[in-house]
Amino acid sequence: MTTERIDSCISCILIPLVFGLAVLISGYWLVRENAAERIENDLSYTSNQLLKEQQVGGVIVNMDGRDAILTGTVKDMQRSEEIENIIASLSGIHAVDNQLKIASTPAIEPKPVAEPTPVAEKEITLTSESEVEALAQPQAVGKILQSLDLSGITFLFGSDEITAQGTNILREVAGVLNGYPQFDIMVRGHTDSVGDDNLNLELSQRRAQSAMNYLTSQGISADCMSAIGYGGFEPIASNGTTEGRALNRRIEFAVTRRL
Repeated sequence: MTTERIDSCISCILIPLVFGLAVLISGYWLVRENAAERIENDLSYTSNQLLKEQQVGGVIVNMDGRDAILTGTVKDMQRSEEIENIIASLSGIHAVDNQLKIASTPAIEPKPVAEPTPVAEKEITLTSESEVEALAQPQAVGKILQSLDLSGITFLFGSDEITAQGTNILREVAGVLNGYPQFDIMVRGHTDSVGDDNLNLELSQRRAQSAMNYLTSQGISADCMSAIGYGGFEPIASNGTTEGRALNRRIEFAVTRRL
């Protein structure tokens, strides 16, 4: 057999072999990359779903491989550590990068608005000790707040900046809360379902914090308040209509007795 025929036979063997090895290596890395991306997406979904189930608003979990990155704003360092531990306990999480910010009070400087026309205060006449005791209950304070037009607490589009109408309503809310310093107040922010869930969650947190900051500027102690955003996860009306979406974009107040 001549040298040329030998070289030709070797080439016929080596070329398919090298090509086959290249295909195998490329396939291996493609499968590995897809598996890593799938794991990252699964961990991201599971982490954010867990926070939703734990009623943790305003916090978003992003994944970098198996490392969780926490972003958002929370009330204090204790809450930040609690959330970090919740995510760290998930199977598959390697490390947690806690980038949560602690809410400062006030976080924003309320813009001056025109003074509203004074509203005559309702006179409450108490005729018995039972009525006095009833008004000292959190449920009673909650009903007083609900009697206000809380739907008027609005914000500029896509922003946490309170409108002039919103500050007027919040001023009335502060007038009620100043009479009940023994209670804790949770300011709850909600959006409609339009847009990205995570962005809505962040926006609702910022709006709740903005409302809380304004109440602080009106004399309500920040120590008795907290702000939590729920995004569009707790609608009270259909998001299929303009009217329903307007109702879902709201600020609520939960009143509890301080332990």
